[in-house]
Amino acid sequence: MKKIFFLILFAMALNAQTYMEQWKEIENLERSRLPKSALEKVELIYKKAKEENNENQLIKALLHKSRYISTLKEDGLIASIENMEKEIERAEKPTTKLILTSILAGMYATYLDRHRYQTRAYIASDKGIRSWSNKRLSNKISQLYMDSLGDEAKSVKIEEYRTILTDEENSEGLRPTLYDFLAFRALRHFNNSRSYLTKPIYDFYIKDKEAFGSVQTFIDHKFQTPNKNSFKYQTLLIYQELLRCHKSRREQKALRHINFERVAFVYRNFIGDKKEQYYVGALNSLESQQIHSEALYYLAKYYYKKGAYSKAINYANRGVESKDRYLSQRCDSIKKDIEWKSINLNMEKVNLPNENLLAKLSYRNIDKVFIKVIKVDDKEHKKLNAIDYNKRDDYIRGMESVNDFNLSLPTADDYKQHHTEISLGSYGYGHYIFLVSKDGEFSKFSKSFSAISKIESMSQ
Repeated sequence: MKKIFFLILFAMALNAQTYMEQWKEIENLERSRLPKSALEKVELIYKKAKEENNENQLIKALLHKSRYISTLKEDGLIASIENMEKEIERAEKPTTKLILTSILAGMYATYLDRHRYQTRAYIASDKGIRSWSNKRLSNKISQLYMDSLGDEAKSVKIEEYRTILTDEENSEGLRPTLYDFLAFRALRHFNNSRSYLTKPIYDFYIKDKEAFGSVQTFIDHKFQTPNKNSFKYQTLLIYQELLRCHKSRREQKALRHINFERVAFVYRNFIGDKKEQYYVGALNSLESQQIHSEALYYLAKYYYKKGAYSKAINYANRGVESKDRYLSQRCDSIKKDIEWKSINLNMEKVNLPNENLLAKLSYRNIDKVFIKVIKVDDKEHKKLNAIDYNKRDDYIRGMESVNDFNLSLPTADDYKQHHTEISLGSYGYGHYIFLVSKDGEFSKFSKSFSAISKIESMSQ
């Protein structure tokens, strides 16, 4: 009786709280590793959301409920899947059904990932999910993702779900509808390389040049395949529908963004000798149609991967100047990769005394190096070995040197790695550490240990 009375009081207190306050309490319970208590609170939020017909909070509660059940129960993931299927049947709002169907697809995909090798040998049967073959699971997942792409979602703005959905930073307007959100969830599945482990013998291959065509050419093209369930084929259909939808609505920002993703997908999966030509041609055509378009990013990325850094940075620099922060940040990331400075020193572990030491230096985007030579006696050597590996460089940086100098390197503006041989001077008997850095403070450095001894020459 006391327990029932307490639950009633607890529920009344919960109703007086805002959803934000309630979720904050659940976060605290999660951090305290109390999933059972968190589940109890989620159940109350679920009930409240259902009574108030609050779609956002209902979906959020179901997501958390599924996660906690998966954690707390044996075969919890199967229990969560079965519960979600019942929720989809009970859902009254079409958009709720679509979102929950997409979530259910993800849950089935998680189950397949965890049990792929256990289920592979099983035959398809009606004895429950445990007996399903990989093929049956994979087909179920694909069908659920396709079922989640209902036309009802096309007219629903994603802003209606901002409280429960996360989106990429600075990507406002790129995926403006619920349909976009659900479509890209499906695309992530169909683009997952693990999904292709169950592909049929007669798979679909992208080999039509129209796949690289203009938006209208791509939309109008009929791709032919005997296997309508091919993930690549399904991906093309989703891209066609996305582009068709945004073109008809004249949502140019979303249309251009999705079109670039479509062209990139085709490039990754195209079979044909003219693949590179078609891809670069498509990007150049798109780049000519709009100043500061995403073509700058894709061209920079393409030439960066090809090792044509000078060409890549030209496109990246133009993209960085864009007022579009999404484009600017992506291009800036490539620019930083191209301009990354690296240095590495390699030399013989044992060298002769009082003879000029030569070492191989590999460097990138550096025109001057600073060198520090440290002599280490037995006492210092033991102390150095006793220091934690992660703190060793800090200690070495502060050690007293016997020689300090700098060298100018052959310059090159191609942003590539280069190699040269440098002289480190001559030294007497002992153990030495040679440091080389791009700055005089040795904030970061490459090091090499070498012993100066006649042992090497005596053994030859």
